[in-house]
Amino acid sequence: MKFNYQTEKMKFDARWERLTAEYRRAGMTEKQIAAMRSYDWEEFKREKIFRIHNQFLSEYGFDDVMGDEVSNSPLYCYFMERLSDTDDYFCERSMGWVELIESEELQLGLKSATKEELEIINMYAFEGRTQKEIAEKLRINLPALTNKIKTIRKN
Repeated sequence: MKFNYQTEKMKFDARWERLTAEYRRAGMTEKQIAAMRSYDWEEFKREKIFRIHNQFLSEYGFDDVMGDEVSNSPLYCYFMERLSDTDDYFCERSMGWVELIESEELQLGLKSATKEELEIINMYAFEGRTQKEIAEKLRINLPALTNKIKTIRKN
């Protein structure tokens, strides 16, 4: 982040001129005021260090929204992949319906099923394919598919 020391120091001093007068009117001693200023000065220095060593990354990740800010931010470009995450669990397996099943017993059974078994269930129940179409897609004969379906029903 940008930190203009001169500008920030002027703001700090102006703020402390107001606060010093306010604290004197409130009856604080010079020692108490000095302690408050000392604490604020240490906080000012910590903020300066933080802002010098950190770079602001906008919440927007689209070039059309941010314009040239993305291209002007080397850290943003460098860490873009690390800062982005996608949930590909459902996309990868295309079996998101398993997570939606309310019966825990059935859900556990389906989660322990093989990828091929889930694919058979998905094609049969959700895609509306016939056993013959499923067998052709999996490149197995119809009796082998029938045996797999029996195994799935047992489990």
